Amino acid sequence: MVGISQQAVGQMVSADILKRGARGDEWLIAYCERLREQAAGRASEESLNLMRANTALSVSRHRAQELKNAISEKQYAPVALLTEVLASAASIVATSLDSLIPTMMRAGLALTDAQRTHIATVVARARNEWVDNATDSALLDLLDETAEHDATATTTDDSDEDSKPT
Repeated sequence: MVGISQQAVGQMVSADILKRGARGDEWLIAYCERLREQAAGRASEESLNLMRANTALSVSRHRAQELKNAISEKQYAPVALLTEVLASAASIVATSLDSLIPTMMRAGLALTDAQRTHIATVVARARNEWVDNATDSALLDLLDETAEHDATATTTDDSDEDSKPT
């Protein structure tokens, strides 16, 4: 009559909202009374806790689905994989930078010892900065910043949700 599932009726009977063995019209009155109390914010603490738990479960499912979508769209990768890729890139760049002066010498560029030392110092500094920035800690710092941004966005979204009429 009111468009709720048999499971929902069973839950209301278990919660003693609908009296077992009562007539249909009595159930309808009890159900409508329950809806009025919920709308007025006078529902029992137990039912409010159930609604909060259902909301939390729904939010959790939504986030899980968003994660699955991000993975399938290749917008998400595990930290271990990102770390491995960065380490590999750092190794390749470091090797290339370390071979810069010998490559220049083989190409016939005449460099003085002072020039070679200066170039080697600049290249070593750049290589070391690259390697330092491609470590787990740098990646974790980036992830922390992303998590802080997501938490701020979630807090903003949650407050928006609370202010919407139901």
